[in-house]
Amino acid sequence: MVSLGPQLGGVVVFAHECENIILARIMMTGIAGKGRGLENAEATAAFFNRTKPHKVINFNIFHHKSSALYRDIEAGRYEAADEQEDLREELRFLELIDVDGMVYD
Repeated sequence: MVSLGPQLGGVVVFAHECENIILARIMMTGIAGKGRGLENAEATAAFFNRTKPHKVINFNIFHHKSSALYRDIEAGRYEAADEQEDLREELRFLELIDVDGMVYD
């Protein structure tokens, strides 16, 4: 087992070194909120460049009215990124990702 050290908000990530395991990662554009998309893209690309996933699946955040995050939006504690910022975040991520043979979905 290889420790990759503190990543993404202090969470320690561990990965097994195995030849026959397909590593897929899910990312979420928009999750960082308004004005933080490029920062999130850069941190995500750096993490994925270190962990070398075989496949990355990108979802965009959806703010459902029954979620805690939606209540934070209503209370002014969180401001959602708009669609243009989400696209800039995705483009920046794609500019920085450097994983040979990676499939992006």
